[in-house]
Amino acid sequence: MNDFTNSTDLLETLFDELSDSVEAHFGNNIDQLSIADTIKRASSIQGVVYPLNVEVIKDIVKIANTHNLVLHPVSTGKNWGYGCAVPPTECDGRISIIVNLSKLNEIVYFDAELGLIELQPGVTQGQLYKFLQDRNADFLVPVTGAGPDCSILGNALEKGYGITPISDHFQSIISINAVLPNGEEYKSPMSEILEEKGYHAAYKWGIGPYSDGLFCQSNYGIVTSATITLARRTPEVMSFYFWLPESESLESIVNSVRNILSIPSLGVGGINIINSTRTITMNSTLASLRNNRNTNPLDPNEIEKYASVHNIKSWFGFGAIYGTKDSVKSAKKFIKKQLSPSTVRILFINKAKLSFLQSAVSYLPKVCSENVTTLLEKMGKGLSMMAGKPDEVALPLAYWRARNPPPDENLNPARDKCGLLWYAPIVSMSGKDCDRYVKMVTDICNVYGFDAPITLTSISPFAFDSTLPILFSASSTTESEQAIACYKALYEAGLRNGFVPYRIGSGQVQLFNERQLSAHKLTRNIKSSIDPNHIISPGRYV
Repeated sequence: MNDFTNSTDLLETLFDELSDSVEAHFGNNIDQLSIADTIKRASSIQGVVYPLNVEVIKDIVKIANTHNLVLHPVSTGKNWGYGCAVPPTECDGRISIIVNLSKLNEIVYFDAELGLIELQPGVTQGQLYKFLQDRNADFLVPVTGAGPDCSILGNALEKGYGITPISDHFQSIISINAVLPNGEEYKSPMSEILEEKGYHAAYKWGIGPYSDGLFCQSNYGIVTSATITLARRTPEVMSFYFWLPESESLESIVNSVRNILSIPSLGVGGINIINSTRTITMNSTLASLRNNRNTNPLDPNEIEKYASVHNIKSWFGFGAIYGTKDSVKSAKKFIKKQLSPSTVRILFINKAKLSFLQSAVSYLPKVCSENVTTLLEKMGKGLSMMAGKPDEVALPLAYWRARNPPPDENLNPARDKCGLLWYAPIVSMSGKDCDRYVKMVTDICNVYGFDAPITLTSISPFAFDSTLPILFSASSTTESEQAIACYKALYEAGLRNGFVPYRIGSGQVQLFNERQLSAHKLTRNIKSSIDPNHIISPGRYV
């Protein structure tokens, strides 16, 4: 037996024979950016490997089983606020390696008629956008606020969502290919049957038990590609914005949103409702001001001052209508009727109206034109995102309490030591429940010294997902520890009050695993069956 003095020697020897198919970095040669996180916490990662083809993944799995290594697969590792590429810590002292799939970035298949597309995990929002633009394909990228450099599949497999017509991104997955921890291949049943004859699946649920769902928020294998369905670009996309009066209750507007979403024929994608603190923290100019303050949260007087200067209401909402010119016109009329009793202002804007307003700005006095230009620029980026163009417009949020302001482009919260930890519970689409939720998170964040930038995003006519970012400086151990304590308090209070997260970061997932749920027995039995050595991300939801 070879006498290896340390884990680096062992890993270099094991992966040497795969050097043509794997880019590997071990020990001191690891690029620290590849294991950076948006929270300061210990990492036991001893290597990062980048497969250059799908076939070599079986070899990596075989090495892990033979030598008792732990593999942590990630798509691009840019899962901001949910752990990025850093895994859970339950590795029992074994050698841990990140399997970064970002170099598997091939678009394997595209049906330009149906909008079905097979992607490898390294394909990003920006790459898919360019692919569709180059082919003049009339389909939308399932964009998220994470930015153009983030994985399509990584988001979908984590049950991510957006505001384009197919807002539930896991719902868009038609079929999955994966390598199991025992080295076997997995293919979606209907897809495997059809591919034997050269055809492609166009139906999500397939035949028999729905086994594709096992690869969503789990550690049952390494997904190597998936086919998703893209929303078709409609002749007309119209965004709408609405501002609420200064009121402590959301009940009236929530009822209006529910009524709108209950009619699918309106062609409305997701609707977001955000509070003034969220609006302020997303403003890069105000973030620069925030960097010069102390680490206490904004007090109500500061929020009122900033809101007054920048014409920010206590609550603000937006969404988009997709359809023909006539159908959008009809939907606009209905939406206006629903929202008017609960709002102080409603604005509908499409590409033509935006262009007209931008040209008219030059006729305004300079003192007004600068603010209007900034507003229209943001609305333009928002409209483009709703039309399927990825953008970094939401990322300045992560820099709110970072030591430095956001760069002008190529934002990377982990690289720039931004502190970001997402609390993302489901809140029923009930006005009373929303009011209870807002009070709960605001009170807890204040106790722990954090702002409470709240967004409620519709995921159905019955429920919102709320994304609440805990914002701090990741370069500070004290602030990181306080953020973790705040998250735990939110999580526990949420369970008591009926607000359960739909998604949990790798550093906090033990809070879920500690509960002895009836489902845990089944999921753990499946895990032990296909991964007896527990080589794939132990502790990741299962």
